[in-house]
Amino acid sequence: MVGYVLGQRIVHCEYDYPGLLKNPQKWTPKLACTLAGMDGTGALTEQQWAFIQSLRSDYNEFHVPSPAVQACRRLNRERDCAHRLFDTRLQAWRIARQPDPGEKGRTMVFAE
Repeated sequence: MVGYVLGQRIVHCEYDYPGLLKNPQKWTPKLACTLAGMDGTGALTEQQWAFIQSLRSDYNEFHVPSPAVQACRRLNRERDCAHRLFDTRLQAWRIARQPDPGEKGRTMVFAE
């Protein structure tokens, strides 16, 4: 279990390999900001937030991970927009607090 300080409150979250949230219901925008700071991303830009929300929307609607290129398409951005917004797709997935998509899903989501 890992605790993150959010103001005065500590939120405990459990993570799978490779650092993905076991219980996505614990995600909040405030937690995302904290995680982005801890991950080296810094303050999230409007474009990064839009990308994160697209990932979360797809997962919440379909209950399966969506490839980063799909989020880029939805946002009318170039195909490789994830590379421009985050160091890695995994970093975006962690900040968006998506659960581990499994071995096959990790290949699809993170190895584009």
